[in-house]
Formats: sequence, structure tokens, C-alpha cells
Amino acid sequence: CRGNTYKIYFYFHFLFLIFPPQKRCMEADIKTIILVIGIFRLIMIMVFSYQYLAAKSVKGPGWWLAWSVAETVSSLVMLMRGVQGLLPVAIILQNPVIVAGSTLMYIGITAFFSRKIFFRRIITFFGIYYFLHLFFYIIIDDADIRTILLYVALLTTTSLSLITLIRYRSRSVAMTANAVSVILSINGLIMVFRLAMLIAGVESPTMFSSSPLNFLIYFNALIAGLILAFGFIILVNQKLNHDIMLAREKLEVMNAEKDKLLSIIAHDLSSPFNILLGMTDILADPATDLTNIDSRKNALMINASARQAYELLQNLLQWSKLERGLMPSSPALHNVALLSDEVISSVNGNAGTKKIELEVVIPGDLDVYSDPLAFQTILRNLLTNAIKFTRPGGRIMISARKSDSITEIAVSDNGIGMNSEILGNLFRIDSKVNRKGTEGEPSTGLGLIICQELLQRNSGTISVSSTEGSGSVFTVRLPAAASG
Repeated sequence: CRGNTYKIYFYFHFLFLIFPPQKRCMEADIKTIILVIGIFRLIMIMVFSYQYLAAKSVKGPGWWLAWSVAETVSSLVMLMRGVQGLLPVAIILQNPVIVAGSTLMYIGITAFFSRKIFFRRIITFFGIYYFLHLFFYIIIDDADIRTILLYVALLTTTSLSLITLIRYRSRSVAMTANAVSVILSINGLIMVFRLAMLIAGVESPTMFSSSPLNFLIYFNALIAGLILAFGFIILVNQKLNHDIMLAREKLEVMNAEKDKLLSIIAHDLSSPFNILLGMTDILADPATDLTNIDSRKNALMINASARQAYELLQNLLQWSKLERGLMPSSPALHNVALLSDEVISSVNGNAGTKKIELEVVIPGDLDVYSDPLAFQTILRNLLTNAIKFTRPGGRIMISARKSDSITEIAVSDNGIGMNSEILGNLFRIDSKVNRKGTEGEPSTGLGLIICQELLQRNSGTISVSSTEGSGSVFTVRLPAAASG
């Protein structure tokens, strides 16, 4: 994009050499200057058209293309004033088209920085201006007041553009944004000077008269338009380069996480499969004489290893579907107690094996706005972890309450808890935090990561507090109702 843009602007400078400023500016033809400005603006249209098509990820070039079109039309309308019979049409269109172009430039700057565009206010502003412009032509024909209205409107849009550039510039485009701000400031000062002359009653030259004031205005339009257009092009290129750099950094992080995840998977799968291979080798050895007790013990070990591998693969499959967007989310309003009962029933067996008491404190009329499968998956993972890391004879509480527009679900236990290092790595895919439960239960470390992914897709959050040796509290927050 940058190379072709610079080539086009080479032609821009080439045209400037064809139509150089005369040493004695008074001898130059104002119409020729307006024509040159129009040609430059046609080139701007080509440049921004190319940039709009080549950089669709960046907001702004489309509006600046419209700005270039409006500026080109304004040049043509100016030349229409010299055509017999077209003067009334030119008067009705010229100043409003100029204001429309300046407004479109402001909208482009606002869009470039991803700020909200108040279209209703902009349309109201332009409508009021156009009404007054027509009033002081059709009802009261006063060219000076029309010109004052023009400069007031241009100063308004230029000031808004300047404020937006200064306020929202980012570090990646700061230098170019500052340069564009300087040009806009100079342009604004010239407008203030012209406005002051009009208010003071200084006689205005006719549009095509070779006066120093006309040369100041038209050469300012030429040079300022050229520099602004070139500045906007550089802004877009810098934004693209910054986005590419961020994407590259994100890709590097993702690759590092992927490599770490593969290492964790390989480690976690090797343990159960080593046990499976070892036990099956013993069973397959004809020289091995096993009692019923030995066979049952080996079968239990094989079963536990198979379950560990299956749990890991299931979590990996679920995480993979989440990452690829293959798990659709259909949030709706559901009763928390009804959703929770199914999950609690499914983990009662594991809790009973360890003689862990499950206490449920959930109001019957409490609702949550969430995908039901996502909610149950989150709660199941939290309860499974709580059972896994709670000692036999321990206690787990599942509670829920409404806080403003949020439904909070907490799973607390009096288990072994976690230290600060484990807490800091709980939701990181690139860190191995899995550890065995109180009865040697295997842990994959992916359950909480899946919980976090599902919560993000359902506008929820998760937090945890824990004291090593005393237990943990996981708190899930989800909307209590649909937003809006």
C-alpha cells in the first residue's frame, strides 16, 4: 500500500512543477490556480480510493475519500461561477459543499481513532448552516454574511478535528498526528484572520480577482490540502504497521502457549499410558500368576489411568471447540436452582465416596442469563475441583445470590487451598498448575481455563480467593437478566 501511495504522490509533485507559483504572483490567473487545486483533489480521490480498498481494516479512508470528492466538486462549482447563467447554482452549492468536505474530514478523523460519531448532531449542524446560507441568499442577499457563516462553520469542524487528533492520538501515530494538527492550526488561524477582516468591514475581493488575499486563501487551500492528505495516508500506514506488529506479537504468544500446551499434554498423557502399558504387560505375560485380589487391584489401576486420559482428552476437545468457535452460545433466562440441581446430582457420587458434605444455599426464585450448557459445565468443573482437593469428611458449599444486576454463584470448600504461586497461574494455558487431589485424583489443569472461556462468551467473570491449608472460594458472576 505504501509504495503505490508514494508513486501517486510523485505525480502530485510533478504536477506542482508543471504549474509552479509565479515569481510575481499577481500575474497568475486565479482560475488556473483553482483548476490546479481541482486536479490535485482528483489525484487525492485516486489515492484514497486505493487506500480504502487496500486497508479496509482501518476506519477513516472511506470518509477521507468522500472529503476528497467534496473538495473536487467545490473546485468545479467555483469554476461554474464564471459560466454565464450558472452563478445562482454555484452560489447555492459552493459554500455548503466546502463545509460538507470539512465535516467529512472531521468524521474520518473521528472514525480513524474509533471514537463515536454523533451523526444526528452533525446533520443538525449542517442543516442549520445550510438554512442560514440559503436565507442570506434567497431572502436577504448578503455575500459577506454568507462568507462569515462559511468561516464559522469551517472553524467549527477544523477545531473539532484538531481536538480529536490531540486528544485521541496514540503513541504509534503521535508524530504524524502532531504534524497534521499543526497544519490544521495554521489553516484555522488563516480562517480567523479572514473572519476578522469580514467582521471589521474590510472590503472583500471578488472570487477571481488577483488580490494578495485571494492568493493567500487559494495557496493555503492547495498546500494545506496536499499536506493533510499526505498526513492522513501516513496515519493509515502507521496504523496498519502497528496492527501488524500487534498481530505478530499475539501470534508469537499463541505459538508459545501452543508449544507449552503440547508439552503439558505429552507429560499428562504419558503417565496414565505408562500405567496402562505396565499393567497390560503384566496381564499379557503368561508367566505371571495373579490372584483375584491382584487382578482386581490391577483392573482398578487400569480404570483410573484410563479415566485420567479420558478426562484430559475430553477437556482438550472442549477447549479446542471453544478456541475454534464450534461451541455455539445461546444465552437465555434460566432458574439457577434448576440448572444447579442437575449438576449437583451428577457429582454426588464422587462426593459420597470421600464422605464430603455438599451444602446448597440457592434461592428458588433466582435467575441467571446464560447459556444453560455453559453454566452447567462451569459449575461441574468447579464442583469437581472442590471435591478433588477437599479431604475426606470435608465440606463444600454451593451458594448463590443476586447483587444489583448480577447473579453470583460461589463454590467454597475447606480443602487444601492454594499458595500465591498456584493462584497466579490458575487461568494460564502456558503454565502447568495441575496437581493431584487429596486421594491422588488426577488433574489436567484445563477445567478452570474452560470455565473462564465459557464465562467470557456469556458476559461473565470468575474470581478466586484461597488460603493454603484452609480452603478456596470460587465466585462466578453472570448477568441476572438480558442487557438492555
